[in-house]
Parts: sequence; C-alpha cells; structure tokens
Amino acid sequence: MLAVVGGVLAAAKPGADAPKLNKYEKETVRREHIREDLHAQPDSGRVMWDALDADIDPTEEHPRA
Repeated sequence: MLAVVGGVLAAAKPGADAPKLNKYEKETVRREHIREDLHAQPDSGRVMWDALDADIDPTEEHPRA
C-alpha cells in the first residue's frame, strides 16, 4: 500500500529535469557555472568532465575566459 501511495505522489509531482532546464543556457553562463563548480568542488569527476567538454582546463589555477 505504501508503495502505491509513493508511486502516486511521484507521478503527481515529478522532480525537475536539470538537463532540460539548462538546455538553452547561454555558453557564457554555462562556462561561469562550470568555473564556480571547479572552485567549489575541484576533485569532482563530473565537474572535471563538464569543464573538459566546455574546453576549460580543470588543472589550470586561473582558467581563461
């Protein structure tokens, strides 16, 4: 019974889809978010891959614009 209630609640109020929300984000804004993430979580694998995808070297101390 609890699983059914949980399923109904999940279907009624799904979570936000981050990739779709950021789909039309401008490149400069995206790069700034990646730079902030690199500063906050420099050892995060996801952040490093995002930086590489955006042509940002995650090993640089002061990345260029």
